[in-house]
Order: sequence, then C-alpha cells, then structure tokens
Amino acid sequence: MKIFYIDLDGTLLKKPNYNFTKDDVEALKKLQNSGNKFGIASGRSEVEIDFLEKQHSLKSNLTIGLNGMVVKKDDQIIKVDLDQDVLDILLHNGIKFEAQDGKNRVFSSQEEHDFIPKILGTEMIVTKKMENFNIRKIVVRQLFNEMPLSQITKIIEKKSENKYNFFCVDNKSLEIVKKDISKGETIKKHFNENSVIAIGDSVNDEEMILLADQGYVMTNALPELKEKLKAQGVIEIKEVFEAIEVELAEIKGILFDLDGVIADTARYHYFAWKHVAKNLGIEMDEEFNESLKGVSREESLEKILALKNIVLNEEEFKSILLEKNELYLKYLEEVDETSILPGIKDFMINLKKRGKKIAVASASRNAPYILKKLNLLGYIDYIADPSVVKNGKPEPDIFLDAMEKIGLKREEVVGIEDSQAGVDALLKANILAIGIGELKNSLYNLNSTNELNNKKTTRLIF
Repeated sequence: MKIFYIDLDGTLLKKPNYNFTKDDVEALKKLQNSGNKFGIASGRSEVEIDFLEKQHSLKSNLTIGLNGMVVKKDDQIIKVDLDQDVLDILLHNGIKFEAQDGKNRVFSSQEEHDFIPKILGTEMIVTKKMENFNIRKIVVRQLFNEMPLSQITKIIEKKSENKYNFFCVDNKSLEIVKKDISKGETIKKHFNENSVIAIGDSVNDEEMILLADQGYVMTNALPELKEKLKAQGVIEIKEVFEAIEVELAEIKGILFDLDGVIADTARYHYFAWKHVAKNLGIEMDEEFNESLKGVSREESLEKILALKNIVLNEEEFKSILLEKNELYLKYLEEVDETSILPGIKDFMINLKKRGKKIAVASASRNAPYILKKLNLLGYIDYIADPSVVKNGKPEPDIFLDAMEKIGLKREEVVGIEDSQAGVDALLKANILAIGIGELKNSLYNLNSTNELNNKKTTRLIF
C-alpha cells in the first residue's frame, strides 16, 4: 500500500479558481479503489477539509496542518485546540476575525463580515460568551482590518505566552494555529511502514517532499524551490494525477513508435515527400511535415495533394506512393547503428533485463527492414504491420494490435511517441503515453529520447 500526501492550495486545488481538475479527482478515486490511501497536507481546518471531501466524494485518511499539526485522521478530528488567550487579544485590540470550533460552528467578531458560514453552511455564533466553544482555528482578514497583517501578528506574539504559526490563506488573510511538529515527521510517524509519496508546491511542503520515499513538486511552484528540490531528485509534474498514475502503474511492456523515437529516420520521410511534392509543383516545408508524422503513406499523400487541391486517379496515386517509397528506401541504405537515437539501445537493454516486453507500433511498413539495419531485432518481441490494421493513427488500432500480440492489457503498457497523431491514438486506446517533444495529452513529455533513462521514466516502468 502507498500513502500519498498532497498539498491543497495550488496543488490539488488549482489556481486561480481553486478547483479540482477532473483528472485529479479521477486519479484520487482510483487511489481509493485500489486500496491505497491519501492525506491532505494543508493549513486548512477540519471544516473546510470535510466540505471538500463531501463535495467531491473523496475521503482523505489523514489531514496534516501547517508544520505537522494533525487535523483529522480517518473520521476522527484530533486537531489541538487553540488557547483562549489569542482570541482575547484579538477582541481586546478590535481586530476582526472568524473562529471555528470542532462542531461545525463559527464565531465571528462581526456577523455581516463573515462568509465562511455562507460557503460551508455552518452554524453561526455571534456572541462574546465563549462557553463550550473550543477554538480550532482563527482567520483574520485584511479586508476588514485597517492595520497590516504583519502588525496583527506582532501584537499576538508580544501579548501571548504561547507559540503560534501565522500563515497566509489568501492574499488578504492569515490563519492562526498552534505550533506543532513538522509535516514530514508527522507523516512518517503515522505511516512509517508504508511507501510515502508527497506532492506540493510551497516552501511549507519542502520537508514533507524530501522526507517522503518519493517527492513531486508542481510546475507552478517558485522557480528557486523547484531548482532546489529537483537537485535532490524530486520529480516535477503539472498535475497531481501524473504522480498517481506513475506510482500505481505496473508496467510490463513498452510500445515504441519507430521514426523519431527509435531511430533518426523521420527526416528521410521528409526528404522523400519533399522531392515528390516538388514534382507536383508543391512547396513543402518542415512545419507542414510535422502534420505527416505518425500518419500512413496514403494519408500523407492526400494531405500533400490537398495543399493545391490536386486530384489524381488511382493509378497515378499508387505510382507516386511507389516513387516516394523507393526514394525513402534509397535514403535508408545509409542507416546503421549510429542512426539509433540517444539512450534508446540502453533503454531497451534495461527493459529486457527486467523482463519487460517490447513491441514496435509504427506507421512505417519498412519497420522490420529498418530494425534489422539498426541491429535491434533481437530486443523486439513483436512488430505491428500497419497494412493489416483497419485504421492508422490517430486511431488506436495499431497500438491495440501490438498490445494484444505481446499478451498484455491496457494498464500494463506504456506507449512512446514523437507525433501528436501517435499520442492521440494512445489516448483513444486508453494507454499511458510518453511524448518526445511538446505534445498534448501525454502523461508527460521528454525533450529527447536520452531522458527515457531518467529517474521519472525508470520509476514508472521499473
């Protein structure tokens, strides 16, 4: 079992509207359904956490507040009460605030300024008699106070004998909680027998991330924080679901595209198509060639002809396809092991050592010939034949064929693609995709094939 600790603001709740993304919600549900647990590492109170759980049918197993204050474990609220003295200080100094207790009630110094009850539907108390009101959290809002929040903090620190943490809830408010042990220590204490995964975006999450068995930092974190954490092996992600998908995956096989992933042969397609297009009076550049990546030979020619609305009969069409392929094969004569893209052979060797299966799912009908020239055939368990599947990329047929022929299920394979058509095909097949280059809808993208051997990818696959 794995335990995930996820920061709330800016990580699970996305700025600027602080909403869950659909992908994150589904990923958290997948966590729960697979018998794993997750906790929320946030300064938020038990009332707000409870609201979020009910809103999205999610149940956190442990909620950690700032610096490790336990807010909630399973259904039990175990957050330490605040002392009465801080409330007395606020009242004495005319500072407007909202205080919550553990019974879904709110006390406010000024009723018309309170909006926590309106949001959460909590019971409202407006009285200075605090009998049976055990304070769990106090929020002070800049919006209703003329003095700066930093000055309010100093007033509390000076007049109170107890130690409190003051941290920002939004740009115009602060929360007050009693100091406790660190997040990281608290997490390890409660789940020290499990693999702990931590995800965050703030300086307050730093220790939690570093003390976890695996840490993830969000792309939206401060650049200096990201640099520091990544230098210590922390993986950067855009969405929480990426980390969850990686951690829950049990990958048994890899589906490779060929051109642009295994070998530097994509340029030969471009040279051949450019020559054919020029004979038709069509100027074709590299930008347009990107739209042909991962696409079948026939569809590629149709796209080229459409540039000038050229219509050919069947015989002419087939003749040009033959001409293009002959040109391509001529270019391929110079292909050898030096044409293998960086890191690919080492990656394949590592895959085979770990007992993983390898299939090639390429739109190229010359795949067996190319792989033989690259001296990689010995690593390949199956090569899909694009001529026998019904639909080419971006339809999923070729990937489904490759997956079935190596005897694996969707959740047991990952596809590696350098084209948008290929990633779209994997998405339709419901197969995780790793993109080479800037591609949409992939699990994550790498700048080059050499990065397949980095920590992020090896953790997913091995």
